[in-house]
Amino acid sequence: MTEPKCLVNCTIPVKLRDFLKEKGINRSELFRKAALRMTEGEICPYCYNTNIDDVPKGLICRDCDKWLKFNSCPLCKANHNLMSGVRDINGKIGCDACPEEEEKKINVVFGDVQR
Repeated sequence: MTEPKCLVNCTIPVKLRDFLKEKGINRSELFRKAALRMTEGEICPYCYNTNIDDVPKGLICRDCDKWLKFNSCPLCKANHNLMSGVRDINGKIGCDACPEEEEKKINVVFGDVQR
C-alpha cells in the first residue's frame, strides 16, 4: 500500500528553483525529506543547515547558534532553557537548578551480633 499524498504549495526564491532544476532535484521529494529531517533534529528550521550538535543542554545549530530543543537535567529533572547552564556535580553532568551536592545515600549493614 502506498502512502497517501497531498499537494502542498510553497513559495521559494527563483534562484533556488533554478538551482534545483539545474541539479535535477525533485522539489516534492526535497520538501518531504527536509520536513522529515526537521522534525528529527537533523536540519535547522531557522537556517536550513545540518551542523547540529547534541549537547547535554539540548540540540543547538552551530551555524546560526539557535537552540532547537532543550533537554531535561538527568539529575534533578529540571528543563533546561536559554539561560540555564550545565555544570559538573561530583563527576556527573547537572544544571544550575541542581543542589550543590548530590543526595548522598548511606548504606547501613547490620551484622549478626552474638549475645
